Amino acid sequence: MPRFLTGELERRRELGYPPFRHLVRILVTGPEEADVTRALEEVKAGLDGGDVLGPAPLFRLRGRHRAQLVAKTAEPRRVAGRAGQLLAAAAPAMRKAGLTAVVDVDPQSL
Repeated sequence: MPRFLTGELERRRELGYPPFRHLVRILVTGPEEADVTRALEEVKAGLDGGDVLGPAPLFRLRGRHRAQLVAKTAEPRRVAGRAGQLLAAAAPAMRKAGLTAVVDVDPQSL
């Protein structure tokens, strides 16, 4: 067990995963896959600092398309705050397209 833990911690350090950095997940859902992806691409373009992975599509849930971005960062409040600003600015267009968004710092699951 100690060898596994040592190896896992080293991999997490190298790749920038917890406990060495924080994750910020931005999840967008909507009726049209293209709208969901476009919204996340716009958020990604507005985020600075940290590694941003995605947008990555997820399985549909209750007939809605879903996709996510995951940012690896040492400054989760700043990244989550910036994502919130970008989503707030896009809120009228997102409402019109039927999109919803959630920003989650250090999510329990991806």
